Amino acid sequence: MNAPIRLSQRTAVPRCSRGFTLLELIMVIVLLGILGTVGSTMFADSYTTGRLVNAENAAVSRARYAMERLANEIRTIKYDAGQGQYLIATPATLPPPPTPPTPALALCPSSSFSFTNDADAPVTITCSGTTLSLNGHTLVGDVSVLGLSFLDEGLTPTSDKKKLRYVRIHLTVAPADVKAINQRTLVALRLTK
Repeated sequence: MNAPIRLSQRTAVPRCSRGFTLLELIMVIVLLGILGTVGSTMFADSYTTGRLVNAENAAVSRARYAMERLANEIRTIKYDAGQGQYLIATPATLPPPPTPPTPALALCPSSSFSFTNDADAPVTITCSGTTLSLNGHTLVGDVSVLGLSFLDEGLTPTSDKKKLRYVRIHLTVAPADVKAINQRTLVALRLTK
């Protein structure tokens, strides 16, 4: 039958199944180190890119919000049928038409534009430093350009309040870590007689 196996007898074990050599272990460690370095660099780059994209999207969102608020307020400038002009308080006279595309009234770094709206309430748009405010409430920061151009029916620049029909707004927001965001719009003023 079966003969008992003696502990002193060794069975021949093939060389390949005895384990790993020191050289093989070192190669695996080196390869894992290289893969770890490449992987961590890719992860760090994707994190940085994601942060920059989020910052740019937030800046675009703030600029669009400010532009919409400005356009909605400027659209409501009250028209005085008795005088035949819009009730714009500041500046008292519209600046002379500039050479396009330069805005007639540059509000930044420090200036304001005031008028009366349809509800007979005073409205003031102020740019102080890099902060744009509407009636004392901050709309957006990091403003580098806020310009207003006053246009007549033919979209020609005008300094006559009686011929005024459109206001072109140019807003540039330039946060520190993303590229500048430019917003432009043309606002048709309400003409109520």
